[in-house]
Amino acid sequence: MSINKKLQKQITNMVKKDQLIRKKQWREFRILDKKFSDKDNQKYKKRVNQLVTQLKNLDSIHTDRMRGIIKKYGWPGKSLVGKRIAQMAWLLTQHADYDVPFQESCLKLLKKAVAYREAEPRHVAFLTDRVLIHKGKKQIYGTQFTTKKNGMPVPFPIENIKKINERRKQVGLEHFSIYTKKIKGVYKK
Repeated sequence: MSINKKLQKQITNMVKKDQLIRKKQWREFRILDKKFSDKDNQKYKKRVNQLVTQLKNLDSIHTDRMRGIIKKYGWPGKSLVGKRIAQMAWLLTQHADYDVPFQESCLKLLKKAVAYREAEPRHVAFLTDRVLIHKGKKQIYGTQFTTKKNGMPVPFPIENIKKINERRKQVGLEHFSIYTKKIKGVYKK
């Protein structure tokens, strides 16, 4: 199978928009957090709701497009779109938070893709944790964080935390303590 250039471009364009809005919103959230110490302030709440709606709308559009891509081609793996674009496809699926059944169906496809070396095992770990969190369950790999009221990140609850680094190593993820430091470093910037 040869690389599908048209599909590469389509996925790349979606990820550019995905990352652009997230970067803009990240900056705006940081400004809002500094400006409003009272998170119950109506202006703060209104703007946060607007930002969440913008992101939800874009993610919904991208989820629909990914659904169409997967229906037509199957999982966009390395041999179809190349390693870098296959990672982008995973990222768009990871951000399909408002359609957990879609994420679950993609997780099954992603696991099969990993078995054929068409996708990265770590992507399965991230999407597995994301789906579990949305279903109110404990994550397995410790990839998903939330923030405390003070803005500092904390991991969502983790199943059998004593074995977390064994599980992370199996899928090519770094030690949990290193990952946690990186996550906390991002929030400090």
